[in-house]
Order: sequence, then C-alpha cells, then structure tokens
Amino acid sequence: MSVLSVALASCGGAAATSAPSHAPNHSAWQVILTVKTASVYLRIAGIAFDSQGNLYLTEFDDDLIYKYTTSGKLLAQWGGHGSGPGQLEGPDKLAFDAEGNLYVTEVGSKSTAGNSRVQKFSATGVPLAQWGTFGSAPGQFNTPVGIAVDHQGDIYVAEEGSARIQKLSSSGQPLAQWGTRGSGPGQFNVSYDLALDATGNVYVSEPTAFSPANDRIQKFSPSGEPLAQWGGPGSGPRAIQSTNRLDGRQ
Repeated sequence: MSVLSVALASCGGAAATSAPSHAPNHSAWQVILTVKTASVYLRIAGIAFDSQGNLYLTEFDDDLIYKYTTSGKLLAQWGGHGSGPGQLEGPDKLAFDAEGNLYVTEVGSKSTAGNSRVQKFSATGVPLAQWGTFGSAPGQFNTPVGIAVDHQGDIYVAEEGSARIQKLSSSGQPLAQWGTRGSGPGQFNVSYDLALDATGNVYVSEPTAFSPANDRIQKFSPSGEPLAQWGGPGSGPRAIQSTNRLDGRQ
C-alpha cells in the first residue's frame, strides 16, 4: 500500500485528488511510508505539493506540519499544540498561494472548537498571519476544513460546522459568503473540501454527514453563484445536472 492510501485511510476516509504532475514518484511515497507511518503519523489530514514538488502533510493529532523532498527526505517540521502564532490545534487542509506561502485550516479537537482559524506560513514554516475565531459571523469559522487560494490571493474556506463557503481577501478581510444547510442549489449538507479551476470557479464536495446525505459536488462562480452540481448517494454513475446554471437559464 502506498503512503497516499495509508494517509487517506487514517484520516477517516477523506477524499483526495490524484497527485499533480510534479508529485513524487511511487518510490518516493514508499520511502515516506517506511520511515514515518509506523511511529509518527496518527492521522494525516492534509496533503499538498508546492511548485518544486515538495510534499507537505498535516498530522492532526500531533498538531504538526511536515515538509519532504520529492525523494522522501524530511526538510522541516513545525507546529505543536497551542494557540499562539505557529502553534496548531487540529491542523487539517493545506493550500499554497502564487508566492509559495502555505495556508492551513485548524478545526480544533473533538472536545473543543479550539483555534478555529486559518494560518499562513512561509514555505519554511515561519508564521506570517492568522485569521479567525470560533463563530458564525463573517471572518469567524465553525470547523474550517477545505481551503484554496486564487491567483489574486483571495482565500476560500469551506466550513463543515456552518455549511457555508467564505471568501477572504489576501489580508484576511471577509469579502463574501454563501451557503446554508440544505440540499438545494447553493445549499450544503456539509461543505467539506474545495478546489479552484483555472478561471476561479469553486468546486465543493459534500460527503455524508447529516441525513439525508447530499453526497455531491457543487460548482460555483468566484462570487458564489451556483453553476452546476453532480453526484448523489449511491454507487452508480451520475451525470452533471446542468452544464451552466442550475436554474436552467443559459
């Protein structure tokens, strides 16, 4: 089993996309598997590659971020439990901006909302900024999970607890938010992870969390307008419901 498979199994079944073209080859994954999984990685929650192909991992239970070369050599690690700059509580998903800075969401622990924030680090782990506290107001977070950064530096965060997406400026100022609990276009059963395409459209996954489960992917414009959705509970093929707008207008 590759370390990617181990990582997914150990984080409670979280979905992941295929590694990008600059990702390390299979032998590199095996190096990491041999060195780390038996003794260190309790729950790998996030995985990302920088523009040089270096691998970054979040270890949820030990509150650490690891950085590896493409051959599996450990370059750096940082974090540790706490609420100060550079400390972490329940680090989850990762994203990079165009300058190579790293963003990480902190979901807290099972017993506490914890930091409920986003932190920004340099590629070597120097803390640069942090945003958010627990809550539902703009700029606050309730279980922030998925994160992505667009070409302008705007930050998108999926909140599992609030069933919404927030868009922040590069300085952390709230720009927009959308989503409520539900199954209609623009609503979420639970907004878990997200990604951006080359034009800035936002794709959000909704895994099973509440009943009835949506089990789908929704596509939005950068401002939050619903564009398409596909998926649903079950194991059969499911087509996109609309290639443009969900209300049927072109």
